[in-house]
Amino acid sequence: MTELAFSVAEKVIEKLGSLAYQEISLTWSIESDLKKLQDTMSTVQALLLDAEEKQAKNHQLSVWLERLKVVFHDAMDVLDEFECEDLRRQVVKAYGSTGSGSGSGRKVCCFFSSSNSLAFRNKMGHRVKGIRERLDLIAKDRDQFHLEMRLDDNRIVHRETHSFVRDRDVIGRADDKQKIIDLLMLPNDNDNIS
Repeated sequence: MTELAFSVAEKVIEKLGSLAYQEISLTWSIESDLKKLQDTMSTVQALLLDAEEKQAKNHQLSVWLERLKVVFHDAMDVLDEFECEDLRRQVVKAYGSTGSGSGSGRKVCCFFSSSNSLAFRNKMGHRVKGIRERLDLIAKDRDQFHLEMRLDDNRIVHRETHSFVRDRDVIGRADDKQKIIDLLMLPNDNDNIS
């Protein structure tokens, strides 16, 4: 089964809202760009449940959803790149630069490399802006489909279309979870788990 646009949007929004991304956006001075992306994604996501329910009867709606998923995946790629660069910076800060050589030639090379924070911020700022523009352009087409905003009222549809269930939506399984963890933690008894 293919991944639903709602699920992809939810992953991107959760990542954008995480504490790690709040720190990353401050580090790279792009908090306003990422906030705008998060706001646009949230607005579009509110329409996705209705769109996914109606797409079986409307081929154009299916195409629209696929276009959205491509942009959502591109957004996820950009966010992953921010995480990688942030980790790289932390490693360099903790252990020093791994580059060899010195002198002005090395400084010029370093300035134009991807490790230059100014060049990286500029490049990524343009990528985030491009994603936002693409998302805005695709989102404008939503009016032709007469979609309804659904925030929380259709959790049943959400559960029927895929197997993803948020932890906060599961009630009364804490004891079972603990029993499974305890069973898995028993030494050398893992061969008996069916």
